[in-house]
Amino acid sequence: MKIVPAKVWIPAAIVAGGALLSFIVVTTGPEAPRRSPQRSARLVDVMTLEPRSAQVVVEAMGTVLAAEVVEMRAQVFGAVVEMNPSLVPGGHLKEGETAIRIDPRDYELALVQRRSEVARAEENLKLEQAQQSIARREYELLGEVVSEEDIELILRQPQLQTAIRAQEAASANLEKAELDLERTRLLAPFNASVLEKRVGTGTVVNSNTVLATLVGTDVFWIEVLVPTSELKWITVPGEFGQPGSMVRIRQPAVWGADASREGRVMSLLSSLESMGRLSRILVEVRDPLSLLPGSRDKPALLVESFVEVEILGPTLEAAVVIPRRYIRDGSQVWLVDENGRLRINTLEPLHSGKDEVLVVDGLVPGQRLVTSEIASPVDGMELRVRGSSPRGGNGPEASE
Repeated sequence: MKIVPAKVWIPAAIVAGGALLSFIVVTTGPEAPRRSPQRSARLVDVMTLEPRSAQVVVEAMGTVLAAEVVEMRAQVFGAVVEMNPSLVPGGHLKEGETAIRIDPRDYELALVQRRSEVARAEENLKLEQAQQSIARREYELLGEVVSEEDIELILRQPQLQTAIRAQEAASANLEKAELDLERTRLLAPFNASVLEKRVGTGTVVNSNTVLATLVGTDVFWIEVLVPTSELKWITVPGEFGQPGSMVRIRQPAVWGADASREGRVMSLLSSLESMGRLSRILVEVRDPLSLLPGSRDKPALLVESFVEVEILGPTLEAAVVIPRRYIRDGSQVWLVDENGRLRINTLEPLHSGKDEVLVVDGLVPGQRLVTSEIASPVDGMELRVRGSSPRGGNGPEASE
């Protein structure tokens, strides 16, 4: 019989003993009861819906337009001899202020000549009237009966009519000379800003020469494009004198987030915008360049700039205001019912704004609106409102 060395059987014995001990522990130890996994409710944040008064605000974009634009043209021939220092692009002229003067000397001489012609014509008329009086007395002294044609000749009626017409023509020529002289001074037709200047001192101009382009500074217009469905919220001035809706104008990129201007709806244009088939509304803004003392702290509107417009509509006395970010899939909201379950409701908003949606029907006061995000919402799934105790005890809140 062969003897197995101790260095072989001792490790084998240790391994076998360990395996036996493990088997005994596993087969004789207490068995843990099996538990089905507990299903936890999704934890959400909510806001309570309550009706309140809310103003309808129609939000849109608009383009600033000049209400008054004029091209100043010379009405007489001559050289420019004087220009207003403010007649530069961006300069401002007051109504009635002289913008340009054309050399008046030729027209002053013509005026003197025309006055002389009027004086001569008036003298001739007086002489002819005197001659007619003498002829009438002589005819009456003769006492002869003559035809009507002969009477007109005897009483010098043709000569008198000729003198009258000569006097009228001379007066008309004088008036024309005065008008030409007056036209050598070109006046600003309204309070204006200079958009373009085309001539300088010494330029010889005629009746076809454009001297400058001016825009009125008292009023600017804003053409606003709005969906036709929004017109019901906008008041347009009518025959009964009601004022148009108030308008708030913003240009955040230029003015900053807090700055704004005010205007009023002036009219509804009779044609739709050609590309988007949107309605066009004109908004009036007074003192748009902030030139008057009462407007110096307000930002200036610039012609052809794009602005954001908020047209203030009527106030709804009992509307539920929902932040637009809580509207799901365009028209749905997530609600928590009295049993703590998710209810997905489809709404028909009365008005949808950029940041808020106004709802009058379809919601009950006191309902809880889910403001948290839910990855895979299913109608009827269990929810738990943050801050409330979990159902069935006061243990720790479940997490999402």
